[in-house]
Amino acid sequence: MPRIKLTSQIALNLSGTSSNLLVVGPTGSGKTFLLCHLLLSLYGQRCVVYVVDFKQGDFYGVVRWHTKDGADYCASTADEFEKFLDFIRETLRIRFQKLASPNTTFGRVATDLVDDWRPVYLFVDEYSAALAPLLTNKETKSQANRINAKMLEIIQLIRQAGGGVILSFQKMAADILPTAITDNMAKIGLGNLSTQSKVQLFGKATNLPIIDLSQQGVGYLQRPEDPIPIPFQAPRLNADKIQEIAETLTGFNGIDGNVSTTLDGEKI
Repeated sequence: MPRIKLTSQIALNLSGTSSNLLVVGPTGSGKTFLLCHLLLSLYGQRCVVYVVDFKQGDFYGVVRWHTKDGADYCASTADEFEKFLDFIRETLRIRFQKLASPNTTFGRVATDLVDDWRPVYLFVDEYSAALAPLLTNKETKSQANRINAKMLEIIQLIRQAGGGVILSFQKMAADILPTAITDNMAKIGLGNLSTQSKVQLFGKATNLPIIDLSQQGVGYLQRPEDPIPIPFQAPRLNADKIQEIAETLTGFNGIDGNVSTTLDGEKI
C-alpha cells in the first residue's frame, strides 16, 4: 500500500489512518500541483486511480498522458462519476467476500490476499463544485444525493478493501461531509483558508502555528494521529515536469517505490 512523501520528514501513509484525504485550498494556493504530486505518486506505486475532473482540466490531462485508456479512468460527467462509484462499490463487495473467509488472518486488508489486487483510489477534484449544479436542478438533485450517499459508503469501507479516497475543495462547506466521516480522514489546508474551511478541516483549532501563507504550497497537514495541524511546504512541481513524469509512467504497471516527482517539500 502506498506511502507518499510530502517532505523529508512528513509522509502520508495511505495504507493506514490516512487512506482517505481531504485537500482544501483557494485558487493560487498550490493545490493543483500538490494534487498532481499525490496522483503521480499513486501511479508510481502501482495503484489504480479513478479520477473525476468535471472541468476536464489538469487531472484529466494527466490521466490521458499516463495511459492510452485514459477515458476509462477519468470521468467528466455526473453519469460517468456515478458509474465509477458503482464499479468501486462492486469491487469492494468482491474484496470483502474474500476478507470474510474463515482462513483470513485478523487485521489483513484485501490487497494482502490476492497478488493482482492493486490498491484502488478514487480521486475527485472540486467535489462540492461538481455536486453544486446537480443539487440546484430538480431533475438532477436525486442523482447528486445518490452520488453523495455512495461516496460516504465508499469512504467508510475502502481502507480495508485496499484503497482510499482523495477529495479536493476550494472551500469546505459544513453540509458536504458529516463530521463523523471527516474526523477519520487526513486533512491538508493550503493558503489563506476561510474561517469555515478551517473549522471544517481542523475543528475549533484557533491556535494554528503562525506561518507565511502567501507562498504557494504552504499550509497545514493533520493526520488522524496528529494532535494539532503541522505546517509544511508542499513539493514544488511545474506543468512540464508533471507531463514528463506522467508520460514516463505509462500504463498501470508503474514502478516500485515512491515516484520521484520533485525535491521534497519542507517542514516549516
